[in-house]
Amino acid sequence: MQMSKDRQQEKARRSREKLLEAAGKLFSEKKISDVGVREIASAAGCTTGTFYHYFTGKDDMIDQLYQDHDIEMGRLLHQWTQEQGPYCDKIRTFFAQTLSAAVLADGWEFTCYRIFQMRKHSDDRDRLYMGMQELIQKAIDAGELQTYASAKEINGYLFVVFRGVLYEWCLCPPEQVFLLDERLKQMTGYALQSFQKK
Repeated sequence: MQMSKDRQQEKARRSREKLLEAAGKLFSEKKISDVGVREIASAAGCTTGTFYHYFTGKDDMIDQLYQDHDIEMGRLLHQWTQEQGPYCDKIRTFFAQTLSAAVLADGWEFTCYRIFQMRKHSDDRDRLYMGMQELIQKAIDAGELQTYASAKEINGYLFVVFRGVLYEWCLCPPEQVFLLDERLKQMTGYALQSFQKK
């Protein structure tokens, strides 16, 4: 009996993952308004009933995709805190390469929808924020950053800069979008310099 229940749970987990994977791919390729629930379910090899078993609609699915990214990024940051420094280099790399790559993989349309329609951002309750704050604390403890601001304050400042760059990126017409990784490297680099020891 337990084996049957385990199989059912595994099948349910796989169905949900397939739906999220299919939606992520479709949302990165098309306008979100052009992607329907039937299309997501079909791309995942599921029925619309299966879709609605796990999600209330597209916004719920987008929220879950975002939360999954947040958890994944938080894990990565936590791993980096277990490594040796320099920690400021890891912070720069995270914004300019890791977060930039995640945003680009999500696509312009998905990112703009999440920011402007759903108004969804990480905050200090999310793993991404907690992981970055932990990495910043390591940089402070290692003497790489000054101590006049707390790790939480520096973290908040860096994410305001990050969101500002994302807003600017989303406001550009798709054919005029600037290189996100270069802008993030530049702007978060300037922001981090203001806290570094001279």
